[in-house]
Formats: sequence, C-alpha cells, structure tokens
Amino acid sequence: MDASRFVPSAFLALSTPHSVDDSARDAFARCFSAVEPLTLATPTRNLRIFTTPRARIAQDAGITLLVHGEIYSEGAAPEQSLQQRYQTDGIDFIRSVNGSFALLIIDANADRIYLATDRLNSRKVYHSRIDNVDCLASSLAFLPRDKLHPDPVGIGWYLSHQAIYNLRTPYRDVRVLRRASVHE
Repeated sequence: MDASRFVPSAFLALSTPHSVDDSARDAFARCFSAVEPLTLATPTRNLRIFTTPRARIAQDAGITLLVHGEIYSEGAAPEQSLQQRYQTDGIDFIRSVNGSFALLIIDANADRIYLATDRLNSRKVYHSRIDNVDCLASSLAFLPRDKLHPDPVGIGWYLSHQAIYNLRTPYRDVRVLRRASVHE
C-alpha cells in the first residue's frame, strides 16, 4: 500500500461572485498566510483555495479536483483517476467512490462547484457564508472566529460530548455539510 495516500490534508476554499472584490476573500485567509493560494475562476465566481503543502490536486481542461482524505482502490494517483471519471461520467461517478474523503470539484466549463462527502462524513467539511464569501473548510480553526457568532446549544453539545454531532457546530453561522452528499 502506498503510504503517500495517507498524508494529512487540510483546505480552505473561498468563493465569491465576480462582483465582490478580492479584499473580502483576503480577510479570511489569515490561517494560510504563508501558503500561496490556488486561484481559479468560473464564469460567475472567483475562488481561492488554500491547502496544506502535500494536497492532492488534479487540474486539466478547466476541471480542478481536490482530494481531502483517502480514496480506496483508485491507484497511486487517485485525484487524476477521479478527475478522468468526472470528465467521463459527470458528478454521478461519486456513487462508486469508496474511502474516507471529501472531494472539491471546480468545473469552470460548466460553471459548477461541487463538494462531495463520503458515506460516513468521516472528513467533515464546514460551510459558512460571511460578507458574501462562501467558505468551505476542513477545520473550524480555518474560519475567522471574529466574524462568527456563538451558538449556545452547539457549544453545550461540544462541551458535554467533546465532539460535533449532526450538522450543528459551536457557531451559528457554520454548519457541517451532510454525509453521502454532493453539495453544489
């Protein structure tokens, strides 16, 4: 088994309509300030993706795919295999993917951004919309706490169980994306 498939990964993806200036996205990127972002655009949105240095990203023909986690039975370069499957079968390919993962797919040709989660939601992805910026993050720590509002019930659940359950987080503005789903 290839040990490089099991490297820790983390990401923060910031998406804004073209009408929002770069300064709005820049305010959210503090946690990854030492990392040069991957900058992409679709016909209607601008994106910046900050990742850990060993992130697995495939880019080809206007399609970018980021793998967060592990993919089983896709070979040594799962990101490339999955990207080819997406190009052939569209987003329905995700039904046959096995692993512990979240996949971020940016299809500039179709003007679509997808985030797919595995069946168990073993790689949680957090979503927040703040100041016209859609934030997708693999960790709550990557989101700007100064712009988030506490959720007393979410805090209580976290303090009593030491875990985030269901879709609720300690912040009113942040939700965990559903398991076994494709989010557009």
